[in-house]
Amino acid sequence: MPLSRHSRIRSYQSKTFVEKRQRRSLVGVGLFLICAASWAFALSRLSSLEYLSIEGIEIYGADQDIIPAIQSAVSNAIQGSYLGLFSKSNALIYPRKTIMAAVVGASPRILSVDISRDGRQTLAVSVTEKTAAALVCAGLPDFDQNGALQADDDCYAADASGLIFKKISAGEDSALIRYYAQELPDDRSAIGMQATSTAEFTGLQSFIAGVKPSGIRPEAVLMKDAGEYELYADPLIVVYFNDKAGLPAELADLTAFWSRMVSAAAAGGEPQSFEYIDLRYGSNVFYR
Repeated sequence: MPLSRHSRIRSYQSKTFVEKRQRRSLVGVGLFLICAASWAFALSRLSSLEYLSIEGIEIYGADQDIIPAIQSAVSNAIQGSYLGLFSKSNALIYPRKTIMAAVVGASPRILSVDISRDGRQTLAVSVTEKTAAALVCAGLPDFDQNGALQADDDCYAADASGLIFKKISAGEDSALIRYYAQELPDDRSAIGMQATSTAEFTGLQSFIAGVKPSGIRPEAVLMKDAGEYELYADPLIVVYFNDKAGLPAELADLTAFWSRMVSAAAAGGEPQSFEYIDLRYGSNVFYR
């Protein structure tokens, strides 16, 4: 059925209205984009002002030998811009988390880091270095003629996970237990390596911690293949053990044996002395 004259006029008016509304919408969107671009350009220029740029980096809490690496990491982290518009070196919008990650990655010796602004144009980077949980040494332990463990030049500090993070000099941190890993390189290339798996390392640390209250004075552990170990205690006693039954079971056997022997020695009035204690055969403990 053909449209009436009134219907044609209404149809024409509806199309005109829709077209006008679309044009207004397009104009609105265009104006919004122009305003947004203007603001972005203005903020971009503002973020690049020398007055607001980071000009100084102060490092606190780190040893002098790793400060250059930290400064380089911070400098690299504030290069460039966000989205190609806003300068990362702006003191108001610098990438704090990125800088923190870069600093932690600058050296395996760094435990934690905090970033703050010191004044208008200086970043203060506060570093906490790791504390050694144990020493890890290359090669084999060395004893003098009296059975005393000798200082070693090829030892490193390791954190609680077994990560080697620092070369140490002979005699440094001498109170810490030493783990001897025969395959460990004897140069600084070992820094950043795991002494062994974290599970094995923490298991050995728990074993050593459990041994000490009994009165045994552990000094070093030789880590051999296939979960075999030798513990050297002062005065020189060699304790042979492995992880086949689990280190907690080995620890229980050792402490029970030691307690019995201490009691027997006290009752007999004789000093206690061993060359070795062997825990590798289940609950049967062999000794000499």
